[in-house]
Amino acid sequence: MVMPTPREHAWSRAGSWRRLALPLVVLLALLTSASAFAQSRQDKAREQFEKGRQLYAERKFDEALEALMGAYVLDPNPVLVYNIARIHEDKDDLENAVRFFENYLKISPKARDRVAVKKRIAALQKVIKTRPPRGYLSLESVPFGGTVRVDGLVVGQTPLSAVPLTAGRHAVSVQLDGYDDWTSDIAVTGGRTLQLTAPLKDRPSPTTIDTMPPGAEATLLTSPPQPLGRCPCSVLLSAGTHTIRVTALGHREKLQTLEKRPGEPLAIRVTLDAEQATGELDVTSVVPGGRLRIDGQDAGSLPLPGPVLLKAGVVVVEVAVPGHEPHVERVVIPAGGRASLIARPRPLGGGGATVVVGDEGGSGLSTGGYALIGVGSAAVAAAIALHVVALWQDYDFESNGDYKRDPATGLLLRTDITRLDAFAAEETAKKLELGAIIAYSIGGSALLAGIIMAAIDTDSDLEVLGGVTPSFMVTPSGVSFGLNVDY
Repeated sequence: MVMPTPREHAWSRAGSWRRLALPLVVLLALLTSASAFAQSRQDKAREQFEKGRQLYAERKFDEALEALMGAYVLDPNPVLVYNIARIHEDKDDLENAVRFFENYLKISPKARDRVAVKKRIAALQKVIKTRPPRGYLSLESVPFGGTVRVDGLVVGQTPLSAVPLTAGRHAVSVQLDGYDDWTSDIAVTGGRTLQLTAPLKDRPSPTTIDTMPPGAEATLLTSPPQPLGRCPCSVLLSAGTHTIRVTALGHREKLQTLEKRPGEPLAIRVTLDAEQATGELDVTSVVPGGRLRIDGQDAGSLPLPGPVLLKAGVVVVEVAVPGHEPHVERVVIPAGGRASLIARPRPLGGGGATVVVGDEGGSGLSTGGYALIGVGSAAVAAAIALHVVALWQDYDFESNGDYKRDPATGLLLRTDITRLDAFAAEETAKKLELGAIIAYSIGGSALLAGIIMAAIDTDSDLEVLGGVTPSFMVTPSGVSFGLNVDY
């Protein structure tokens, strides 16, 4: 028999409802990738649970308790709360055992063992009354979510309320990733509650700065500014927003803003733009009425009112005149100087012969389009079938579990399926879902391509784009292709 793991109990139900929406939006499948099956918080929680179960079997209660608390932090589950209470009871920490048993009943009000747990709470409370008086600890931290240890043992996460402790002195610590540990020596008085607040201090972590070009100077803009020297360089930064200034000879200065997370190292690369000199370009044309384009961008009609200011370097100049072949030429713009160009467009050598694809030219497109539509429809149908099988297997696995209590340990165990079979069923469901996603992608692409091919065929009954007639023209300068659209 095995204890129910977090994944095997009921922690994936929210995920199952999210997956039920997938067949309703086929086009979303085109954006889905296999990365959706990365290790989830539930998977990590299951690993912690398995570790705690092994430690409990070895009677290492403190280590087992810490592992189960870690699993609970990742993904809360009523079974974990019950088992944490049992470990506290085995450790003779009866106050915490009662607290976790009561929490178990709060978050699982319809538990089958509710009556038995209530009796257990009453029995433990009778034992507690015969013990020396105890006090209580309530603890908050800024920020919240820190792990609290009392005398080295984990008792929960902040904020904590009324944790019972024996009267006397105790060592308390709060730990949170990215922050320095907070520790304190406290005195607990019997029958009273000690209220504490732990201000956690952010732990600076390294930030590495690299630049292009290498060797640029970096400065952290604090008050006063902190020079970081030539890059690559490194600096310790706390969480928050920071700004650095990067400079290099022959390049424009750049201000870079950094968003630093608590305790996480950061590496950035800053690319500087080179300072480019400028020059002028004078363009004239032997044929009036031309249109000027520079590097593909429209620059106005000729004649120009004056020279054009450009970055130094090579540019592509095009002068287009109706009825003439475009004049295209590369021109070198000198830094601080002026370049000149005289355009001589040549007249077109006779009218070009136009060849228009007739009514029969689109039959091949229509046939291919309908074929792709058929293939796409079949692929989508197969994807839906695969997805339904995967969801059914998930539902069958998650809704038919049988849990019983181990008489030796008192822990809740699953008896209807082995762990190996559970993991195998889970992997099968994931593979079916991946196959469905692939089929959705193929089917959606085929449907889209088929609709477009059928739409541009003039003989096709599928009127999506209106009347579309492909054509091409043979001229002395080459062949041009186009689509004639009738509105």
